[in-house]
Amino acid sequence: MRISDLSVAKNYASFSSQLKQHQMTEHKVVSQSQGTTEQAVFSGSLVSSDNGYTKQDALLKQWNKEGSFNLYDVLNGGKVNLQNPNPSANELKALEEKLQKNGIGTEIDWNDFEFDLKGIGFNVDSPTFYLKPEDFNKKTDYLASRYAAMKDRIQKNFSGAEAEQQLKQLDALYQSAAEELAKGYSEVVGGFLEQNGLSGEKEKIYQSVIDGVNNKAKEYEAYLSSNPDFAKLKGTKEEWLLQDDEYIASLLRGQETASPASTKTDHYTQHDLDILGRYVSELTQWENSSLSMDEERIGLDFAMLSMKTAHLKNEHGISASLDHTLTKMLDGFMNHALDRLDQKLSALRETGAALHDKSGYAALDRQAIWDVYDKTMQHYKASGDIMEAFVHGAKYAAKQSLHKINDGTYRHRNSAFSWTQFFDQNQTPSKPYHSGMSPYESYMIGLSDFQKSLQEGTVRLHTNAISSGLYRTPSAFHFINEEA
Repeated sequence: MRISDLSVAKNYASFSSQLKQHQMTEHKVVSQSQGTTEQAVFSGSLVSSDNGYTKQDALLKQWNKEGSFNLYDVLNGGKVNLQNPNPSANELKALEEKLQKNGIGTEIDWNDFEFDLKGIGFNVDSPTFYLKPEDFNKKTDYLASRYAAMKDRIQKNFSGAEAEQQLKQLDALYQSAAEELAKGYSEVVGGFLEQNGLSGEKEKIYQSVIDGVNNKAKEYEAYLSSNPDFAKLKGTKEEWLLQDDEYIASLLRGQETASPASTKTDHYTQHDLDILGRYVSELTQWENSSLSMDEERIGLDFAMLSMKTAHLKNEHGISASLDHTLTKMLDGFMNHALDRLDQKLSALRETGAALHDKSGYAALDRQAIWDVYDKTMQHYKASGDIMEAFVHGAKYAAKQSLHKINDGTYRHRNSAFSWTQFFDQNQTPSKPYHSGMSPYESYMIGLSDFQKSLQEGTVRLHTNAISSGLYRTPSAFHFINEEA
């Protein structure tokens, strides 16, 4: 049967039981992209930037390609060769020997390449933005390395008009993916900054992402030009891998490349963008849990956030542009977050179950928040020690909050357990963030990991260190007697 009303291009579909297999089975995603039907195994993202790409992955890719078919041909009487999605070791060994003898050819599967770049952006519709450590850098490195490796492959295998046409197609797919990445990141991160008092951030972040990806691609191109046999595959049994641009791109990401000279602009560096994303991720999650907090906890958390930011600026070394942005962002966030929290409390006072306990959703006592914040920050400015200042502020916050447990405000009664147990010794120290951990221990582990992350070149803020399980109605109270 032939569908005569459709063009060959629209009749084309490729199928494989597993188009990609990155030795990960945490999440199974079945994706239907325009013109193709594909089933794949991925972890978290459709983009393989989450993991490296090994020779085993390359073998599985070629195995699955042998099981693809053209739907247009099938509808006209062609045969289907479905591959076993889990080939045996012997089957893969036989395939490898075949590839060592015959190679994989020079033909480029543009459907496959385009599919690899799907989902490289960030979800702008998610109510809570969560950025995994290094996720932004992995995505930009992945896109830049795939472009550079594919460009190198084209230039080595094609010439004249054919090379020009292939490069044009590569540029179109690359630019589309770069725009997807930049648009998503600017909408989420830039949108958050603008929501908290900074203007013009979406466009600035968008252009910074584009510039950063392009610069990284140039680094990889220059490296390939200077080190044409960096993979040490030429003349070996594994020379067939040189035609797998995804494999070459993976190797590229592990190389030290020299940054190209760039003109000074007011845009953010890739490192700046990663840090901003981490802040936005942490702060949106913190804000989503803030409804259960009393004023003293909010003030203490604001102080810890400010101290960590000051430490980042002093010890980690960030650009002047990021320094200025973080200062304005924190000031804006702390005030705008309180406005948004008050709006939630106001809405809850008039709805449903909250009607019988309007005092539980009373407007915030902002003076109490800033009182704890100021006490903690004053001690920090005097001592320069985050931990010492935090303990001082926590003792003061506990006393202030526990004095309010009978004032009719539900959030103080609900937080009493956390404050009375604040400095208790944890009985299961081998389990970080275990529900049996005291709030103090959770904060200290978070602080220690934050400082460790700076040494590793990343930022893990841990703005919401206390487990929500610690917030429950107490059966008995005891006050903290330490001098604040």
